[in-house]
Amino acid sequence: MTERDGMTMGQYLAACCLSLFSPISRLLPKGVLHFAGMSGWLAPLAAFPLLAGLLWLINRTLTVNGQRLGLAQALRIKLGKGAGNAVILLFCIWMLFYGGFLLRSGGERLLSTVYPTGSMRFFLPVLLFLSTLLAYGSLRAMGRVSSVALLLFALALILVFAMALPTVRQAYIWPPNVTETGGILLSAVPVFDVLSPWVWFSFLAGSVRNGEGGKRKSLIAAALMIVLTVLFLVCTIGILGPELSRKQQFPFFVMVKNLRLFNVAERFDSLVIVLWMMTDYVCIGMLLRSVSEGVCTVLRRKWQKRVTVLCAAAMLAVGFLIAPDAFRFERISEFWVPVINLVLILAAFPILLLFAQCRKISKNKKIGVDNSGKP
Repeated sequence: MTERDGMTMGQYLAACCLSLFSPISRLLPKGVLHFAGMSGWLAPLAAFPLLAGLLWLINRTLTVNGQRLGLAQALRIKLGKGAGNAVILLFCIWMLFYGGFLLRSGGERLLSTVYPTGSMRFFLPVLLFLSTLLAYGSLRAMGRVSSVALLLFALALILVFAMALPTVRQAYIWPPNVTETGGILLSAVPVFDVLSPWVWFSFLAGSVRNGEGGKRKSLIAAALMIVLTVLFLVCTIGILGPELSRKQQFPFFVMVKNLRLFNVAERFDSLVIVLWMMTDYVCIGMLLRSVSEGVCTVLRRKWQKRVTVLCAAAMLAVGFLIAPDAFRFERISEFWVPVINLVLILAAFPILLLFAQCRKISKNKKIGVDNSGKP
């Protein structure tokens, strides 16, 4: 890939932020309400230090000799070829599963909210086909599509929040229960989980053009995502209430469905569904491209388009086979996927960095012994 084919830092961050709204809308606010009740809207603020630490960890991992690389290339250099390839393939397997899970989640959402008489056999291939088109092209094209999509999505959210905030019931969100401080801290975990796919998108960080100031820009983007998540929770919980928000499968959609603009226009749910599905397209496309980057780093880069198609087929298989019905899928969505994702990020990354640091120290000692002339 030439320098011209990559994404700019702004396009890369636009794709990351747009993609993250897919898990935000799927798992929140139910996840934070379970721990913190009506104070759950404070969870993103509690999660921000964790997210900032994660971004620091990512940037530290990606920086090799002053140069910013993709996660796959950085792992091979820091861990060695054998261990690096093993870790890359492990992460790629998880991204394939996570992408198939998001694909199934998008299909379930369409069946539950818009097309209750539709068929999963139709929705999943169509959703995946659109995501594959995004991943199959150049990263430059993906970045442009993501930037335009984020602009449209941001305008739609501004309209939704402008209509929703005046109708928020203060009794549902204020005052926060100070006795639930422990619950608020625990509720930061599901927020951190839905924002953590930023790690997997870092497989594409080596393809970013003009990446100067990446650390600062990433932190600003993360802060904006936290603000967006707070508004998302305030509007949903503040209109539906904690109990109803906890019982609804897609509370944000239910809230939007009942909004009216100046008592004149209503039913903005169709627009929101279209933009909502766009976040799934971009998220799955980013994961698919990240997997192909990782696999091609281990194998051969000239196979990238073939690998992309094969990975898309694997995601489709996961989407169909992950759960036989919506009830078991909900259990997987609320427990197993977040747990595995958090274990890989919170446990694997620190261990890998520690291993890489020990390997670097050992290598420097050997070089020092050799340079001194001692046996």
